[in-house]
Amino acid sequence: MFDLSNSELHQIIDFIIDSHGIELSESEFTEHVLDLFEDIPGIERFPQDPDTDYLSILWSLYREHQFHHHRPT
Repeated sequence: MFDLSNSELHQIIDFIIDSHGIELSESEFTEHVLDLFEDIPGIERFPQDPDTDYLSILWSLYREHQFHHHRPT
């Protein structure tokens, strides 16, 4: 089975933020991540359940960035 490391998950988040910003809705975020998954050899063939798990993890990480980005200083 293909597993993404914590570092790779954060690289995906960094790429999404650099490419699409920090203000994406969950549906927009999911669309961009799935598009990215299509370009990663091996991951595009995952059954839906593992994709969903990665999507949940990635969405949670993205939300952390949104929270820190909007937190008052």
